[in-house]
Amino acid sequence: MIGGCCVCSDERGWAENPLVYCDGHGCSVAVHQACYGIVQVPTGPWFCRKCESQERAARVMVCNSCWLASSENVPPGYIEHHCACASPHPLMPGV
Repeated sequence: MIGGCCVCSDERGWAENPLVYCDGHGCSVAVHQACYGIVQVPTGPWFCRKCESQERAARVMVCNSCWLASSENVPPGYIEHHCACASPHPLMPGV
Protein backbone atom coordinates (compact mmCIF):
# COMPACT_ATOMS: atom_id res chain seq x y z
CA MET A 1 0.00 0.00 0.00
CA ILE A 2 1.56 3.26 -1.11
CA GLY A 3 0.79 6.15 1.21
CA GLY A 4 -0.30 4.09 4.20
CA CYS A 5 -3.64 4.80 5.85
CA CYS A 6 -6.21 6.15 3.38
CA VAL A 7 -7.56 8.46 6.08
CA CYS A 8 -4.43 9.96 7.67
CA SER A 9 -1.70 8.81 5.20
CA ASP A 10 0.56 7.56 8.01
CA GLU A 11 2.36 4.43 6.86
CA ARG A 12 3.02 3.18 10.38
CA GLY A 13 0.83 0.84 12.37
CA TRP A 14 0.97 0.07 16.07
CA ALA A 15 -0.17 -2.85 18.20
CA GLU A 16 -2.93 -0.69 19.69
CA ASN A 17 -3.82 0.91 16.31
CA PRO A 18 -2.82 -1.41 13.46
CA LEU A 19 -3.20 -0.84 9.75
CA VAL A 20 -6.06 -2.98 8.45
CA TYR A 21 -6.12 -3.94 4.76
CA CYS A 22 -9.29 -4.55 2.75
CA ASP A 23 -9.61 -8.04 1.29
CA GLY A 24 -11.97 -6.91 -1.49
CA HIS A 25 -11.06 -8.02 -5.02
CA GLY A 26 -8.74 -5.39 -6.48
CA CYS A 27 -9.19 -3.06 -3.48
CA SER A 28 -6.10 -1.33 -2.11
CA VAL A 29 -7.62 0.33 0.96
CA ALA A 30 -5.57 0.33 4.15
CA VAL A 31 -6.77 2.18 7.24
CA HIS A 32 -5.83 2.47 10.89
CA GLN A 33 -8.28 0.80 13.21
CA ALA A 34 -8.98 4.11 15.00
CA CYS A 35 -9.11 6.24 11.83
CA TYR A 36 -11.86 4.06 10.33
CA GLY A 37 -13.71 3.30 13.57
CA ILE A 38 -13.09 -0.44 13.55
CA VAL A 39 -14.14 -1.63 17.00
CA GLN A 40 -12.33 -4.97 16.81
CA VAL A 41 -9.87 -6.06 14.15
CA PRO A 42 -11.22 -9.28 12.63
CA THR A 43 -9.10 -12.41 12.59
CA GLY A 44 -10.39 -13.29 9.12
CA PRO A 45 -11.10 -11.23 6.00
CA TRP A 46 -12.04 -7.56 6.42
CA PHE A 47 -13.77 -5.38 3.82
CA CYS A 48 -13.94 -1.58 3.57
CA ARG A 49 -17.38 0.02 3.41
CA LYS A 50 -17.37 0.22 -0.38
CA CYS A 51 -16.51 -3.43 -0.84
CA GLU A 52 -18.83 -4.46 1.97
CA SER A 53 -21.81 -2.73 0.41
CA GLN A 54 -20.80 -3.63 -3.16
CA GLU A 55 -21.62 -0.07 -4.12
CA ARG A 56 -19.60 0.82 -7.19
CA ALA A 57 -21.04 4.21 -8.12
CA ALA A 58 -18.47 6.97 -7.69
CA ARG A 59 -19.73 9.62 -5.31
CA VAL A 60 -16.53 11.55 -4.79
CA MET A 61 -14.48 12.91 -7.63
CA VAL A 62 -11.12 13.41 -5.89
CA CYS A 63 -9.56 9.98 -5.54
CA ASN A 64 -10.86 6.47 -5.14
CA SER A 65 -8.72 5.74 -2.09
CA CYS A 66 -10.13 8.61 -0.06
CA TRP A 67 -13.68 7.80 -1.12
CA LEU A 68 -13.21 4.17 -0.24
CA ALA A 69 -12.06 5.14 3.20
CA SER A 70 -14.43 8.04 3.80
CA SER A 71 -15.95 8.26 7.24
CA GLU A 72 -19.59 7.40 7.80
CA ASN A 73 -20.39 10.99 8.78
CA VAL A 74 -19.50 12.41 5.35
CA PRO A 75 -22.64 12.89 3.22
CA PRO A 76 -22.65 11.12 -0.17
CA GLY A 77 -21.14 13.31 -2.87
CA TYR A 78 -18.94 15.30 -0.49
CA ILE A 79 -15.31 14.88 0.44
CA GLU A 80 -13.55 14.94 3.76
CA HIS A 81 -11.51 18.03 4.60
CA HIS A 82 -8.17 16.26 4.24
CA CYS A 83 -9.00 15.42 0.62
CA ALA A 84 -9.92 18.99 -0.22
CA CYS A 85 -6.66 20.19 1.29
CA ALA A 86 -4.59 17.60 -0.55
CA SER A 87 -6.15 18.07 -3.96
CA PRO A 88 -5.19 21.06 -6.09
CA HIS A 89 -8.61 20.93 -7.79
CA PRO A 90 -11.19 19.38 -5.46
CA LEU A 91 -14.59 18.83 -7.03
CA MET A 92 -17.35 19.40 -4.53
CA PRO A 93 -21.10 19.67 -5.17
CA GLY A 94 -22.35 23.23 -5.38
CA VAL A 95 -18.90 24.75 -5.84
